Amino acid sequence: MSITVKYFVSSAGAYLGAWDGYYAEDGTFVAPDYPADATEVPFPPEDGRQVWQGDAWLPLPPEFLPIEPVPFWRAALEILELKKSDVLNALTDPDERYLAELEIEGRKTYRRDDPLVVKLAQMKGYTSERMDTLWLQVQQNYK
Repeated sequence: MSITVKYFVSSAGAYLGAWDGYYAEDGTFVAPDYPADATEVPFPPEDGRQVWQGDAWLPLPPEFLPIEPVPFWRAALEILELKKSDVLNALTDPDERYLAELEIEGRKTYRRDDPLVVKLAQMKGYTSERMDTLWLQVQQNYK
């Protein structure tokens, strides 16, 4: 009797894990109960968050790290040609503007999914994909 490990994904390609079964003396594979929609794949992913597509694991999507205020606003000026004042001046409601001032001045970091970042993208007419690319560029080049 030899033990064999098999790897499985869901119908959406999400890694479900490894199950070990064994080959009985008569050569039949004796397996534990696999999840209902499990599909066997030939090898496990390098990272459990990867998705199986076709005959390979997809690379992980890029990680959007937080960016501190100084590099964030320097990049906004150099890449987007936007200053803090441009963002604030675009707000016509005085209460909304005041709250935005508090938020901008009190920030320790910015995240890719922050409402302010989304607003900057809208102001420039950039798609989400374009902002993703810019965010990664800022992560790598602005410290």
